[in-house]
Amino acid sequence: MRCADGTPLFPRGHIMANMKQKRQQAFASNKATLIDEMLAANIRDPKEQAMFLAQMAHESGGFESLREGNYRTAKNVLEKFKDRLNAQGITTESQVQSLINSGQEKVYEAIYGGEWGKKNLGNNKKGDGFRYRGRGFIQITGRSNYEAAGKALNLDLIANPELAENAAIAAKIATWFWQKKQPEIVKYARSGNVRAVTKLINGGSNGLSDRQKRYQRYLRESGLYRVSQAQPAEGVNSKGGISDSVGSAQLQLQSMKSYPAILDQRERFKGYQYGYGGNGKASAGGVRKIDCSNLVNQAIKGAGYEIPYENTSGLDKSKYYEEVDLKDVRPGDIALWRGKNNHTGLVEAFDAKTGNGKFFGSQSSTGPASAKFGPDSGYWEAPKKFLRPRAEYLNKAGAQKVGTQEQVQPTTTVKNKRPQAEQQTADTGGKRQAQPQETAKQKAQQAKAQEAAKQKAEQAKAQEAAKQKAEQAKAQEAAKQKAEQAKAQEAAKQKAEQAKAQEAAKQKAEQAKAQEAAKQKAEQAKAQEAAKQKAEQAKAQEAAKQKAEQAKAQEAAKPKAAPVPAGGILLPGGGEVASANTGGADAAQLQAILSALQATLSQLSSMLSQPIQVTVDVQNGNIVAAVNAANSQQQRRS
Repeated sequence: MRCADGTPLFPRGHIMANMKQKRQQAFASNKATLIDEMLAANIRDPKEQAMFLAQMAHESGGFESLREGNYRTAKNVLEKFKDRLNAQGITTESQVQSLINSGQEKVYEAIYGGEWGKKNLGNNKKGDGFRYRGRGFIQITGRSNYEAAGKALNLDLIANPELAENAAIAAKIATWFWQKKQPEIVKYARSGNVRAVTKLINGGSNGLSDRQKRYQRYLRESGLYRVSQAQPAEGVNSKGGISDSVGSAQLQLQSMKSYPAILDQRERFKGYQYGYGGNGKASAGGVRKIDCSNLVNQAIKGAGYEIPYENTSGLDKSKYYEEVDLKDVRPGDIALWRGKNNHTGLVEAFDAKTGNGKFFGSQSSTGPASAKFGPDSGYWEAPKKFLRPRAEYLNKAGAQKVGTQEQVQPTTTVKNKRPQAEQQTADTGGKRQAQPQETAKQKAQQAKAQEAAKQKAEQAKAQEAAKQKAEQAKAQEAAKQKAEQAKAQEAAKQKAEQAKAQEAAKQKAEQAKAQEAAKQKAEQAKAQEAAKQKAEQAKAQEAAKQKAEQAKAQEAAKPKAAPVPAGGILLPGGGEVASANTGGADAAQLQAILSALQATLSQLSSMLSQPIQVTVDVQNGNIVAAVNAANSQQQRRS
């Protein structure tokens, strides 16, 4: 795009300079945020600090890129991810170039997806390779790592992976990964083993040379926070600890080399006097007066923080500061007293075990100077709380160096062995008075800082909105999962009931089948019994028939009786008694004998199935013998 005279509307040099400036600002701001979090995580060993910053700098392209970029060169992609691509049949640069031409999502799916991505990164869904690509200072990659980091930080990084691009969140992820995800890193870092640390972070030795160079550079600088080489102030021994008059703890005075730290701002208050409500503006006589809360605010702003003025009451409930636990207090934090003596100052040293320490503030008796606090101080008791400016309000461009010194400078000390009793330093509690007239350059810088603060506030607002959106999405997802669980439980219940009904029906069918089988068995038994009885009847009939035939045969085989003599008598039942001449016996007597014999034979005949024929030989008088013989013969028949 060009102007009417043909000159470029946006000259290339101007664009390049603007881009460079933005990169520098990103570098400074991101680096400062990372350093704050590094110290908050208590990473203090010089070698570990150098290793931490070197690895983070390499992974994030010098703290400038918090998201993995696009892949443009087929050769580089193939060299870097050769094994993964070959496993998918992608072996040539032309194939990789085709992949690049089809879009970055395809590229990321190829290098972070598939079986390799599922096994090593937990990328088990289509699109996970692109969705969970490298982000943050550590370039966290893969669904499983995002899920673990989100759980540790109480963030839904699965639904909102872009949150890992936020510098403050990225810094927390970096320290979490360093100390919790890969705790072995600390051991190798403190021994200076760049290769071992690189392998734990990268999985190999990618960029090893650059990592080693960065490590050596940060190591030469002795870390961004180190023991001050300046002359210690009163109450601080030459080793950076509190002197015996205050306590024996070895407390380090540390300062930031990358931009003027809060404690570096003490130099600017040389020659100032204490003044109730004073904000440092020179009087007609050239005297600058300042009170405690204005001193703290100006030191904070001088270190690059865009935080408005607040008196001690405002500091007590300020949103711009976070409260620091006693064990984590470090030089540069804010000490705050509330109650009988309202006061505030900059922590120079502190021993959490004894509660003794040293601070820099504007006291009524000395003006801006160092003083002791704690049980052994003689006046200032332990502060009510300790505060630290929040990292999101740090704007590197607004930092003001004090002279050309980057280390902590000597401070004005109290000459007396024990400080005089400082009077209560009441705050104005009102509006801040106007600062001296600023130059056009300062105004421009201030406007720029305000714009940056506005953008940062908008970013914070957007982040909060994203967080709320994430929480809503999480709640919706939880509700959805709960509904699905309820649905699944209901389906399982119905399935169980169906299975139960089927089992009952099966049992009923088996019972019916068993009953039918029992019935058939009973009928079979009955039929068998009937057949058996029939067979027995037939057998009995056959036996009776055979018996009858035997009887008939025996009857046929029986010798025929001798012919009845003439004059014989026919007995009842077919028997016949032969008659003969009585030889002169009395006829009446013979008749009586025959009658008795006939009665006897009638009884005998009713007892036998066959009639008996008896022939009595009256002549021989052997009637009884003949009857006995007949009986004996009948018994043999039966």
